[in-house]
Amino acid sequence: MGRQKSQQTSRKASRSEHNRRPTGTLFIVGTPIGCPDDLTLRARTILARVSIVVAETPFTARTLLDCHGIEATVTGYGQGDQEKIAVLIDRLAAGHDIALVSDSGMPVIYDPGRLLISAARTS
Repeated sequence: MGRQKSQQTSRKASRSEHNRRPTGTLFIVGTPIGCPDDLTLRARTILARVSIVVAETPFTARTLLDCHGIEATVTGYGQGDQEKIAVLIDRLAAGHDIALVSDSGMPVIYDPGRLLISAARTS
C-alpha cells in the first residue's frame, strides 16, 4: 500500500515538473575595459547564446557585440528603472536567457544592474 502511494506521488511530481515551463538564466558578463578583443571566450559564448543583452550603455554593448559578430537584442536600463526590471523578470520566467553586461568589468556592485540581479534572485 505504501509503495503504491509513493509511486502515485512520484508520477504527480514528474507530471507537474514536465508541465512547468523552464526558467531562463540571468548571466552576469564582465566586458573588457578598452580593447574589445579582450573579451573572454566564455563571455563571447554566453553573449552569442542569449536572446537579450541588458546594458547600462546600450551603444557600448552593441559596438562590442558587432565587433564579435554577435546578433542579440540589446536593451538599456537605468537607476530605478523598475518597469524594465519587471519586464526582464517576466522574460526570464518565460524561459529567455539574458546577459547583464557590466560596462566597467566586474562585479556589478555600484552599477544599476545590481537591482536586476536582486530581483532575479528573489523571483
